[in-house]
Amino acid sequence: LMLTIASTFASSLGLSTAGLFFTHVSLAWCNRTTIEAGYKGKSPYSLGPKRNFEQVFGVLSATWLLPVPPLRKVTDGLQFP
Repeated sequence: LMLTIASTFASSLGLSTAGLFFTHVSLAWCNRTTIEAGYKGKSPYSLGPKRNFEQVFGVLSATWLLPVPPLRKVTDGLQFP
């Protein structure tokens, strides 16, 4: 019984986390926030998928998957390129 409860809890947590992950990847792809996701039309801030991800994670490097600050920042976070 305990294994079934733990498996159910782990599965539901995994599915929820996966849903949030893919939702936020798609938002970063289009350079939108969660509030802007409900807006119609193309985002005026979208620079294309690669440059959108670079704005979030920094220039493409092996450190994208590590929890460290980017080596070279694309922006200061206050100015749009």
